[in-house]
Amino acid sequence: VDTIVGKAQVPGNSVAITFWQWLAKWMLFLESVKEPERHGRLARFLESSQCTFLTAIVIIANSVVIGLSTNYEIEHLALADWMLIVEIFFAAFYVLEISMRLAVHRSYFFLNKDA
Repeated sequence: VDTIVGKAQVPGNSVAITFWQWLAKWMLFLESVKEPERHGRLARFLESSQCTFLTAIVIIANSVVIGLSTNYEIEHLALADWMLIVEIFFAAFYVLEISMRLAVHRSYFFLNKDA
């Protein structure tokens, strides 16, 4: 006997049916979770257009540096010292950004509209 859970057809195995029902309920729960309004300087900064612009500029600059360093590495079979320092800067920037976002959103970071 086949059972339909949502739009997916599940074989008549009761364990599979129970799992898919549980999964469907869990997904509905996750969709219903709403993050409370965040206040404070850090939350306002992260939601500001200046922060969004800065992050976009860093991502674009990182893309350019990746292209340049790849080309340099192909030609010289080594990475220049300044390129290593720049890569460390980008990594530090991304770690700082994700840390600030986790500090503001906490576990909702994984559930919010931007997840």
